[in-house]
Amino acid sequence: MTTLQTPSLVLRPLEARDEPLFLSLYCDESTMRHLGAAMAPTTAVRAFRNALEQTSSGTGTQRFWCVQARPGFESIGVMGLTRIAARAGEVGILVDPACRGRAFAAESIAALADHVFGDLGDEVLAARHAASNASTARLLTKLGFERRAEPGGEDPWHWQLTPALWTPVRDRWRGRGLHSGDDGLSFQD
Repeated sequence: MTTLQTPSLVLRPLEARDEPLFLSLYCDESTMRHLGAAMAPTTAVRAFRNALEQTSSGTGTQRFWCVQARPGFESIGVMGLTRIAARAGEVGILVDPACRGRAFAAESIAALADHVFGDLGDEVLAARHAASNASTARLLTKLGFERRAEPGGEDPWHWQLTPALWTPVRDRWRGRGLHSGDDGLSFQD
């Protein structure tokens, strides 16, 4: 599995040493408030072991990265990619509450978009979130995702990014030398 790098982050494949971070995120009420209930510790341990197995073995439909901030490589989040069709994946990311609002989620998803469209040849990167999560809606909009209507209701909101939608956003970002927090693409986690 590929390690992804950005100016501020290293996203490396999930490893056994990431269990405390994984549990702290998935068991935290504040972090999970837009995703459902926080996991019980025993459930989170099982989920971590499953995530680690799929990531390290290359089997199954999910891959997970540990999000690390430069320069000290502090582990600040977990990002996942779930295969939802032959050439489509869905991204999910959880960032440590102390590190939110610093554009780490946006920078991570941007790196993943480059990877799935460039290296994997995917045609769609999807995302979803609770309708009450306005900050994620803003983040996905700024990254070029389009909201998709879902039959049967408004919750959760479903989003889609394609190479055609991503390329102009990526080119503007690179062309202006923008990095997380710069004017024009300052994202909120």
